[in-house]
Amino acid sequence: MVTSSCSARKLISCGDKFCWYALGRDIQTADCEPVVIDQGVDESETPGLHVLDLPQLAYKPPFTVLLIVLQLLKNDEVCNFGQQTGLKPLDTVKSECPDEFSQTVPWLQTYSSLFYQNISQLDQLSTADIVSYLTNIVSSPLKWLDPEHREKVWALASGIISEKSGRTAAPGFTRNITVPGLPPINLYEPALTSDNLGLKTWGSSLMLSRRLASLPKLKEPILELGAGTGLVGISCGLLGYSDVILTDLPEIVPNLDKNVQLNNLKLQCSVLDWTNPQGFADNSFPTIILSDPIYSADHPTLVRNMVQKFLALNNAQLLIQIPLRQRYEEERANLWSLIDGLGLKEHTCIQEEGYDDFGEQSFLFKIYQR
Repeated sequence: MVTSSCSARKLISCGDKFCWYALGRDIQTADCEPVVIDQGVDESETPGLHVLDLPQLAYKPPFTVLLIVLQLLKNDEVCNFGQQTGLKPLDTVKSECPDEFSQTVPWLQTYSSLFYQNISQLDQLSTADIVSYLTNIVSSPLKWLDPEHREKVWALASGIISEKSGRTAAPGFTRNITVPGLPPINLYEPALTSDNLGLKTWGSSLMLSRRLASLPKLKEPILELGAGTGLVGISCGLLGYSDVILTDLPEIVPNLDKNVQLNNLKLQCSVLDWTNPQGFADNSFPTIILSDPIYSADHPTLVRNMVQKFLALNNAQLLIQIPLRQRYEEERANLWSLIDGLGLKEHTCIQEEGYDDFGEQSFLFKIYQR
């Protein structure tokens, strides 16, 4: 007995029990020898979604079908660190592609009925299964599609594989950050490369942004060193500070400026190379802020040099948020020693737990004053 039709998975009678069969190990093949994938099931049971229920290439799904399925397999909006990112919600896809979704439904009911019946269960599929399905799409010639649609499907499937392969492999995306008391903050992050770590938002910047929202009013103008994607400086702007200068290296500043504009702020974004600060303004600042500034043995000295050069001589404070990564213990100790050597007094020191894209992380927040 077969209780489902036109699917790559069928319920077939096996004596006094029923078994789910796959129609072949290659999901592009629909007519080869069946392979048992689930034995001894009850005929009356409603089957959960299986990767083999997704629209199979053997049935030559139209472009709109592949488009909708791929949209459903994309990760949902990336938010704060430590929050699980699921798949894009069905209602979101329907609202974004209403015509394409309507065109897709009849095909799914005919050729992929189990998928259509269980479409709300897509989150049950493992990342490995989804990537396997996408890999089949990327490796298929898709000869039944016209060239333009073929290219779009390959590009979309490849992009989803990348975003499911970890942060270091992810393509560019916009992260939505929430800080208590502030409107949502949108930050565009280009694809991460090893030599441009300033193009990624790090957990320290979120921790410092939260901290700024609870501190007494800071003295302006405010200088941010190593602003990266701009979360801390943008948080200052949303908190009402108007005289804030966000600085970073020449290759970082264009994306930094883009993010400031993305959040409808008018803050100054300037190039400041710690190894050659001569092109930057010579004025001093009563407040300097920075987060996660250590990635090499040279950085503690460079940070000290910037603080020495730009922090005002009287009634000034330095705010630092730093992750307690094990591999940089010596560099952190050197940083604190060098800052102490500037005659600054440690006013606040708080250790707290949080997250970044790579999991749980401990952070240290310090305020130095003179």
